[in-house]
Amino acid sequence: MLHRRSFLERLSLSAGAFFLTSIVNGVLSEARGATAARKRLLLVLSGNGWSNVGGDGGKQWVQGMFQCTGFVPPELRELTLKNRGIDTGAFFSSAANEFTLSPSMQALMPFKNQMLLVDGLTNRQWTAPGALASGHGQGFATLACVPNSGNASHDGHGTPGGITFDQYLAGTMGKDSLYRSVNLATVNDPNVKLASVACAAGAGRPVQSYCSPREAFTRLFTGLQTGTPDPRVDALFAAKKSVLDFVAADVQRLQSVLVGEERRKLDEHLTSIRSLEKRLGQKVDISAACQPGTAPMADSPALEDRQQAHMDIATTALLCGITQVAVVLNAVGPDIAWGARYTRTAGQPVTTHTIAHNEVADSVGIVHRINNFHAGLVAKAASRMAAVREGDRSVLDNSAVVWMNESGADHHCTYSRYPLVVLGNAGGALKTDGRYLRYPMHLTMDNPTREVIPAGVRSLPDFFCTLGHALGAPIDDFGKAGRAPVKGPLGSEILV
Repeated sequence: MLHRRSFLERLSLSAGAFFLTSIVNGVLSEARGATAARKRLLLVLSGNGWSNVGGDGGKQWVQGMFQCTGFVPPELRELTLKNRGIDTGAFFSSAANEFTLSPSMQALMPFKNQMLLVDGLTNRQWTAPGALASGHGQGFATLACVPNSGNASHDGHGTPGGITFDQYLAGTMGKDSLYRSVNLATVNDPNVKLASVACAAGAGRPVQSYCSPREAFTRLFTGLQTGTPDPRVDALFAAKKSVLDFVAADVQRLQSVLVGEERRKLDEHLTSIRSLEKRLGQKVDISAACQPGTAPMADSPALEDRQQAHMDIATTALLCGITQVAVVLNAVGPDIAWGARYTRTAGQPVTTHTIAHNEVADSVGIVHRINNFHAGLVAKAASRMAAVREGDRSVLDNSAVVWMNESGADHHCTYSRYPLVVLGNAGGALKTDGRYLRYPMHLTMDNPTREVIPAGVRSLPDFFCTLGHALGAPIDDFGKAGRAPVKGPLGSEILV
């Protein structure tokens, strides 16, 4: 329950400024005629690494780390580049159309010339000397780019050590959206509704993600469509409207004591409130592209079904305009990635951990199929976004879709290599033109307290800084409290 005193304590009126909720500010921006296309981020995080232990079942760690066969195009792998006389210790950029996609990415073929493959970014945050480095994922540290706090006996456990990049964007780019971010995660138990997996609003502040597609759909899209009246929906909208009536009454009270510029701004806010009330009362689609469909009858026990539903929900939320930041976590986080079962894709009820250790027949092929299943989800989302126009661009053109892996490169990695796929050009800010970029590698099995990071290495925090600039939320030092080197945005090889 929101008490009057608590609510009023959130309001302030000084120096000509009046603070209301973020949704009112969003409506106010529209009322002022803001016509710029909204930029969006769809961040997809998979688990267990792009490739098996040792890479394609090999037994040599360095060989496997170099190859990363689930991500790197066959023509551009480490040994192939060396045979071409290319210095693999320096930055390398392929030409567009110089390569074919790995078996793990075949579903992305329709977008091959509209995406960017970025390789070699370090993000080694695990720091406990002598403790267990499983190489199964860093949990919150993956997207926060700072070490987790507490329970340092295992690299993926503990509480978040800082804000994750999705939540940085939620508080900047997405602050005026109906939902600052939409976070969805698949866990092994289909009965779990919410879980704190890999996202955080700050140190010690994990963000819960929807695990149940039905729960997420109901909470996000109820009332957005016209149709048969539902008493529960009517009650929900009545409650929202009563809060707005309460706010409007306070605004009207203040009108009698204000003059000049402060009175004008107050009038503007009151108009925005009434506009929002009208939208709530109409219960109509808030975007022509907003077609949520119907809620799932029940949550499927199959991991693949829930991940498909989550991607559909995330894409719809972006197209409906109820958020600008959507995160889909595909079986990631401590303990979850260990036991994930893609039974339909693998053809047998074994865990991804068992598969990644080459303990079943055709383990290499199974990993490629799981990756390509996720590639298909990304491709479907990109296709839906590309089909919707915003001015002279598509929603995909105005967005960034990023797909990466919590473990970095291979299963049992050292977190010193985080390959990622980028689609969309963030309104013309990113050069997603079909190239493969390879930064100098930070490859070491040394104790993390003794290692030396070679010159020229760039980091995942640097990429997040780049993405922040491209999406209109510039930052030059994201992850500065972490262990990876932070040099700021990557250069003209990515940014326009």
